Amino acid sequence: MGWPRLTYDAQRARHRAARMCHKPRRPRKLPPTSRLWRWVERLLGKGWFPQQISRTLRHQYPGQPDWHVSHETIYTAIYAALRGHLRQALVALLRHHKCARRPRDQGSDRRGQMPDLPSIHD
Repeated sequence: MGWPRLTYDAQRARHRAARMCHKPRRPRKLPPTSRLWRWVERLLGKGWFPQQISRTLRHQYPGQPDWHVSHETIYTAIYAALRGHLRQALVALLRHHKCARRPRDQGSDRRGQMPDLPSIHD
């Protein structure tokens, strides 16, 4: 990074952005080749919720923080998996079998609206 420059250089910024976009911010906690991922996958196959899996890992391995994963990490690992049959198999292990995660509220923004309010002209 170096010392800050006094002027902005667009070409230098573009090169830095291109270099940084391929670099992950932090390593994954559940890579698909790890023992932890195989363990999580086996418990999903038995019908466990990701919340149950994360709690069980914390109780079984209290002194190993590498084995402590949240349920959100498990969901992210499932939905970040490769496309195709592997991902379909992983999603099928979940109880809801949803293809993609969506925000809870899918409707329009209804803040500040009052239903059945008479018009100001009336």
